[in-house]
Amino acid sequence: MKKRCLSIICTCLLATIGFSQNIGINNDASTPHNSAMLDVKSTSKGILIPRMTGAQRTAIAGPATGLQVYQTDAPAGIYYYNGSSWVQLGATANANPEGWSTTGNAGTNPASNFIGTTDNTALNFRTNNQTRFILNEAGKIGVGTTTPQSLFEVYGTDPSTANAPFRVLTAGNNNRAADFINLSATTVQPAISAYVMGNNHAGIFYQANNSSDKAALSAFTTGTGGAGYFSSTGPNTILTAEYTGPLVSQSSTAIQGIANLKTGVGRGGYFAGGYEGIFAKGQRAAKFEGKGEGIVIDLETTNGGNYQYGIDCNVTNTANINVIGISSYVQGNAGANLVGVYSEPQGGGTGAVVYAFYGLGHAGITGSYLTVSDAKLKRNIRSMPGMMDKIMQLKPSTYEYRTDEFKMNLPGGKQFGLLAQELQAVFPELVTEQIKPVNKNEKANKASSELKYLGVNYQGLIPILINGIQELKKENEGLNKELIAIKTKIGL
Repeated sequence: MKKRCLSIICTCLLATIGFSQNIGINNDASTPHNSAMLDVKSTSKGILIPRMTGAQRTAIAGPATGLQVYQTDAPAGIYYYNGSSWVQLGATANANPEGWSTTGNAGTNPASNFIGTTDNTALNFRTNNQTRFILNEAGKIGVGTTTPQSLFEVYGTDPSTANAPFRVLTAGNNNRAADFINLSATTVQPAISAYVMGNNHAGIFYQANNSSDKAALSAFTTGTGGAGYFSSTGPNTILTAEYTGPLVSQSSTAIQGIANLKTGVGRGGYFAGGYEGIFAKGQRAAKFEGKGEGIVIDLETTNGGNYQYGIDCNVTNTANINVIGISSYVQGNAGANLVGVYSEPQGGGTGAVVYAFYGLGHAGITGSYLTVSDAKLKRNIRSMPGMMDKIMQLKPSTYEYRTDEFKMNLPGGKQFGLLAQELQAVFPELVTEQIKPVNKNEKANKASSELKYLGVNYQGLIPILINGIQELKKENEGLNKELIAIKTKIGL
């Protein structure tokens, strides 16, 4: 009976093959599609291909290209023959995967397997259907931008921490947050460049929880350029670096800029800002070593404030130690002119007070105090008239300063001198209006008030007193001559 049925089926199939170009298998009597040799249609059943073990699959002799089987043992799955080897469809653990799996791939060959494009087209990465990262056709990477101009470019519109364009975090005392190295010593291209079009910080490099002397930002160069160049046209900070660890050694530096160690050329650090070029705090807040000029400060007029400060020094003595606000030590070879501190104020209109130096307190020197008196620097030179009558109008006094009311480091105790108002009535040229400048106190977050007062040029009194002595001597010589004549006349 079975043989008869098989014979009938074969006869029907042969008849179909002989009289039809395609075959349809279905239960709705529909005609097979013209594009298919075999059209199988069902809503409740599928196609079952040959099932075998891996050993049986590899034992198939002369498999045709495209031959498919289902392997029942591991790694189970549908395999097809590509003309040279068997390949598992959707495989993640074979030597020749046809696609990348979302659960990972193994057995890949970096020489032939890759993610990318083979034509001149950019590779786009998206989340929420928005482009987040792009590798363009020129090999430039853009994060937050689809048109990167540099090899790696990060763009952000929000300067907050959550959406900062670039942020590097690291833990531990021996780790570096980032290394930026420019291998070309002959170009001026920076290893890292940060540019912000708004008024916020151009770049912030912050290091926290560090007990060693590791740097939040370290820049080193052996070329002729600067170790670090930071510039901003906005009102905020150009560069902020803070070191809070202990003073392990002199290398515990918040910012350390080193120019060429051999020749000393270039700039260790260049800082330019509208308010504070450099703000440094520490046991050794800053150290500058160079050739020619240690520190150069150029200030331009600001819109606010009464004074601008080239160097503003605030030192607070919290221990029983000696304090020096500004110390200058200059050493030179024989024959060299040496100047410890040089001050040359320029400008000042009519009535303006110009100081080369102003200090509240005593002044002590071990050398000579010299005043310019060269004849070649003077004009309208005339002999001084008799001054004895004016000298006799001076009223020397003893007095004490009101040190409790005026915090100017005025000397205490009994003093000897002249009252400026009284001297002004006799010698107005020796009395000028003085101004105590406003002095900031960063520690107390306040500034002292400006104070106007009269000052006396006691040195200008010296030639006047000399004139008086000479005048008195001439008068005495005249009296002596008269006395001798009288004595001669009376025979004494």
